[in-house]
Amino acid sequence: MKRGGNVKNDEDGLKRTETIKIEGMTCRSCAQTIEEEVRSIEGVAKVEVKLDEDYARVTYDASKTSRKQIKEAIESCGYSCGNGKKRGRDKSAQGTLLEGAIYGLLPHTGCIAFIAASILGATFLMDLFKPLLMSRYFFYGLIVVSFVFATASAAIYLKNNGLLSTKGIVKKWKYLLTMYSSTIGVNVLFFFFIFPMLANVSSAQIPPASGQQQMANGQLDSSIGAAEQGSALSTLTLKVDIPCSGHAPLISNEVKSVVGVKSVEFKTPNTFEIKYEGEGIRERILGLEVFKEYPATVLSGTVNANAAGVQPLGQDVQPFEKSAGGCGCGGN
Repeated sequence: MKRGGNVKNDEDGLKRTETIKIEGMTCRSCAQTIEEEVRSIEGVAKVEVKLDEDYARVTYDASKTSRKQIKEAIESCGYSCGNGKKRGRDKSAQGTLLEGAIYGLLPHTGCIAFIAASILGATFLMDLFKPLLMSRYFFYGLIVVSFVFATASAAIYLKNNGLLSTKGIVKKWKYLLTMYSSTIGVNVLFFFFIFPMLANVSSAQIPPASGQQQMANGQLDSSIGAAEQGSALSTLTLKVDIPCSGHAPLISNEVKSVVGVKSVEFKTPNTFEIKYEGEGIRERILGLEVFKEYPATVLSGTVNANAAGVQPLGQDVQPFEKSAGGCGCGGN
């Protein structure tokens, strides 16, 4: 039987089976709506809507209804029978694309929460993320999870709408493209733009030194007063072995926790420029626990000439190596 043709099922030719092309269906709910509407027409004996092939096969009594009446019933539901008469299904299509974009964003809720915690300075949440960020494979895992989640979501969506087939995938290519594009786009946005900016976010203020912190870290040098009056701060440039920019906020926050550090600026892909004042600050920075997992190499450094008993550092500085017994900075 060819689409659009009629089939005579009895001797007098009153019972016919028609195949009617339908445009505008996006999900199983659309097919069910059409089936219910056509089935309510007097004389219709059977109706079957094929969502993945965009047509309805209707068996009816030609003495009670006609192909024209059936098409009008379909169009009254907001769909087209190939004659250009679409009635308000654009919103449904837009909703489908929006749904695809949302499913593409869902796998990144953890990253979004991390960003919010960093910007808002939520100490509790940052402490919660720290053990995860101490794993150099954490963000690689998130990327894999995002694509697994997107694929699972696509399979569930297609199955629920009766489209889990090659034809169904072809039919819903816009939805699938939107979802996977959202997943890829969010990954690119996070790792190339948001995370590098997050490492330098201004609202992550360096906390003021408390009495206990000063006792734990040692008293700052008396030259601080001179530095605050206009003398240059000491500087330290580190190259840190982080696998991606997602770990940059962790390094920045850990360095900022050292009393005496005044600023930390991250530069992609893995360089940190640190300004500080006081004696012993450089050693405390290089001795941070985070550098045991992500080894740091000193690229350059200068020491404030007003710091008592400390000579300016040259450019040839031994790299800090990962070790269990100290910072390994060569004693400079």
